[in-house]
Amino acid sequence: MKHAQIIECIIDEDCETGKYCEFSGFEYKCYVCKIQHTRCSRDSECCRNQLCVWGECLKAASKGANGTICENQRDCNPGMCCAFTKDLLFPVCTPLSGEGESCHDPSNRFLNLITWELEPDGALDRCPCAHGLTCKMPSYSSDSLCELSVNETEIKDTEKRLLVDEISLLDFITQDIPGDYEEALIDKMQEDLEKEVSVTKELDIASDMFFADKM
Repeated sequence: MKHAQIIECIIDEDCETGKYCEFSGFEYKCYVCKIQHTRCSRDSECCRNQLCVWGECLKAASKGANGTICENQRDCNPGMCCAFTKDLLFPVCTPLSGEGESCHDPSNRFLNLITWELEPDGALDRCPCAHGLTCKMPSYSSDSLCELSVNETEIKDTEKRLLVDEISLLDFITQDIPGDYEEALIDKMQEDLEKEVSVTKELDIASDMFFADKM
């Protein structure tokens, strides 16, 4: 039985359809594309209609989605960033860091020097924080973590205070009120509280958008 001929190449385009170019044995050669669930490091290694997702060839994947290979921040969908991970040697689109998770701290100049960034919007060592969070280095950690921003913290504190005040007020004014009227009054006050909290959040978001446009 004859083995398939391995053709030398320089780039993927030098290979015929269904093959990719890879360096092996001190030279570049064309190899047959990889099937689904096979380890990969480039999209071109995977057979047609597949992408390399989290280092594995997969169907039903789209560029910019979670785990797809990227080169810069423009390659990823909203809510994602192009960053390196400890399990892969190449950057992939990764969800923005959540509360308590490690994050990219632009103020850490030493860390920025040892990343593989080739341009301002290139791949990062880790993702920035999601909206409403700030990347800080707490006293109990040697790593920068996402924390609630001042505005978000104030909103949560305000919500708690309003809720406590409402409960205290309800306890006071419903002591001698008939049951049916009491329930209706409680529902109305809870509705007013939800509206007040909603307005507070909308004002905060509008403020963030205003200052973001000024930056």
